[in-house]
Amino acid sequence: MAEKPREMTNSQNVPKGRATPTKEGGVSPLIGPEPTDNLQQASEDESRQVDFIVGKIEDHIWDEGYDKIVGSLQKTSGDLSDAIGKMAGRMVNEEVKAAEKEGVEVSRDILIGVGGEIINALTEVAVHEGIINFKSDEEQQTFQGNCLRSGLEKYFALGDDKVSKDNLINTAQTILRGQVPEDQMMQKMGVQVPADAQGVI
Repeated sequence: MAEKPREMTNSQNVPKGRATPTKEGGVSPLIGPEPTDNLQQASEDESRQVDFIVGKIEDHIWDEGYDKIVGSLQKTSGDLSDAIGKMAGRMVNEEVKAAEKEGVEVSRDILIGVGGEIINALTEVAVHEGIINFKSDEEQQTFQGNCLRSGLEKYFALGDDKVSKDNLINTAQTILRGQVPEDQMMQKMGVQVPADAQGVI
């Protein structure tokens, strides 16, 4: 178990747009049609859902799940961004299904916002434990962009018949291309962005 870093902020959750390097050193192709910003502003209910789901997963990450997560990340021999992304995708998928079993209807419009929060938390764990060290903010943003791609793949591999894969990927590409200011996009997905971070990302 570890203390949750105080410096974690929502404004770091989803990386700014850029084409990300592949394992072979090339550039990952952007999937699907040119994305557009067609998201509606998140409702109060969606914002509460984000807080609820992210809160439960982050409590697990920084408490009873911490040692197991650290061990898993330390044993990763391949792409760490792929490992973190898949871990985040699994956690979000499981939590969404658990919430709905309890009668809570979860809006799929918040999935990327939730995933970004969890990717940020898992990346903080890796940094905290010295598993990875970023030389620049740009390097970290590229890393987390790769995490988001892997997280989406894992989420859909686990199944969710209440969301369109194409629509979710389209939203992700909008974020990764940087077509919409990150703070605006995060607010539309129900993630609270600190006032001092708005407009400066």
